[in-house]
Amino acid sequence: MNIFEFREYIEENLEKEQFLKSIEERIIASNNEVEEKYQVKEKDLKNVAEKVYKQMIENIYQKVFNNLNKKEKTSREAWINKINSLEVLDEMERSLYE
Repeated sequence: MNIFEFREYIEENLEKEQFLKSIEERIIASNNEVEEKYQVKEKDLKNVAEKVYKQMIENIYQKVFNNLNKKEKTSREAWINKINSLEVLDEMERSLYE
């Protein structure tokens, strides 16, 4: 499974828009805690949230990739089994509410 297939699988099973909304809310909250010159501008909010989301997917992809042996890396079924055994979807779902 490559990164694009992985992202597609994740997005089939979880709502991307919920994650983007949650990320935007966290950015807004952190804006309130930093000096104005370090704040994310409102016009850049969606773009920054997309970048954070993309990085999150890439990090999770690497986590799963590193937990697969060489033979498993080419099997979609092995990827899905590993995603389930690592509770990736559950962990992502929980992160929405933390």
